[in-house]
Amino acid sequence: MSDIFNTIKIFTLLTMINTCVSAQTYTHPTTGQQSTFIGSCPVTLNSGTYYDNGGVGGNYSANINNVTRTFCVNEADKCLRATFTSYSMNDTYFLCFGPGNCCDYLTIYDGPDTNSPILYNNCTTSPGTITASSGCLTFKFVTDGSVQLAGWAASLSTVTCANGPDDNTNSDCAFATPIYTANTSFVDAASGVGLTAEGCADCTLGEINSNWYKFTIASSGTLGFTLNPNQNSDDFNFGLFGPNVGCGALGNPIRCSRASVSGSGNTGINSTSLDVSEDVAGDGFVSELNVLAGETYYLMVDASVS
Repeated sequence: MSDIFNTIKIFTLLTMINTCVSAQTYTHPTTGQQSTFIGSCPVTLNSGTYYDNGGVGGNYSANINNVTRTFCVNEADKCLRATFTSYSMNDTYFLCFGPGNCCDYLTIYDGPDTNSPILYNNCTTSPGTITASSGCLTFKFVTDGSVQLAGWAASLSTVTCANGPDDNTNSDCAFATPIYTANTSFVDAASGVGLTAEGCADCTLGEINSNWYKFTIASSGTLGFTLNPNQNSDDFNFGLFGPNVGCGALGNPIRCSRASVSGSGNTGINSTSLDVSEDVAGDGFVSELNVLAGETYYLMVDASVS
């Protein structure tokens, strides 16, 4: 094998999620994954029923700490709607720190993460009907250790809207942007998860603000790349899938970083790192990869939210 180090530098990446399912039942997670507040991989759907973790007839759990779950639509030009059919969370006390002295409360965000605008943040009255202005809603749940009530049931559906996600964008693997040369810059302002939730395996927790790229190895050797954000304060994660897999069967990423990096914000694959996967505590780089000419790989780059 020749001593070739193929380098891909992607300079300007402004990026955003999941699996296409419908008419299923979902519950809210009680703990975050990998030292984050993300409790479950995001889901794309056109209908479903969503409960607190107690499900039908059960009360929610104590001491749920800001754990989130995100749902998005799986059709273009649609927005997600949540219609709450039951809601029992009126646990208040003057020493509690939640909105309106709520001890347990639900926050609903108009988008794929907790950086999105807040649509609801309370416990004393039902959210009623909540409609996203784009494709996704994110739910964050907080409970203390005192009283656990019946929680909620919500019907998830979609409505036609002006700001719903587009189809055929590189937020979905099927429309990955080809990379033909090294040191390539992209301006990819992803504003959602795409229409298919994918890439949720190993250190990746599913897409939040994602862009997908596809490249084929020109000559056998070792592969490395640096993702260099246009703004150093941006924190990107990535998963590399392959070789020669399809978007519907990506499997686990063969290289993966979810590190919360600072400084330059750079992340990627290099010749000095030894790990192949890292969580939020990583340094941003994992080990280089032996590759063969003609092999094809998919690279998911995702904006980070804990």
